[in-house]
Amino acid sequence: MGVARWLVSMLACGVPAALLAAPISPLDLPADMRATIEKTVPGMMITGAERKERDGRIYHDVEGRRPDGAEVELDILQTPGGWEVVEIQRDIGWADVPALARDTAAPALAGIIDGGKAQLLTEAWPH
Repeated sequence: MGVARWLVSMLACGVPAALLAAPISPLDLPADMRATIEKTVPGMMITGAERKERDGRIYHDVEGRRPDGAEVELDILQTPGGWEVVEIQRDIGWADVPALARDTAAPALAGIIDGGKAQLLTEAWPH
């Protein structure tokens, strides 16, 4: 079933628009979106994509790898003027987090880390 048909089917079943999401093959991403991705993260190898509709807006979550192998995810919004990257997500080591962000987060993390409920990763998860 195509994405558009799936979305119409889900709407007909009463699924709220805020919850609509559908996987998309990276090969099916529009050329102008791919150009925006290339401009934002040159050389990004796209490994997955998902179309989401929320509050009448259309977003795409596009996952992939930068040329250095680091994972990255872009949240891309469809606007009247074209595609706009509204968020870039990537994992970084705690030591690479800017000092102001570490200092701000430290009090909230202290109880979690010290209490054994969570721990900071010291190495990447296996793929």
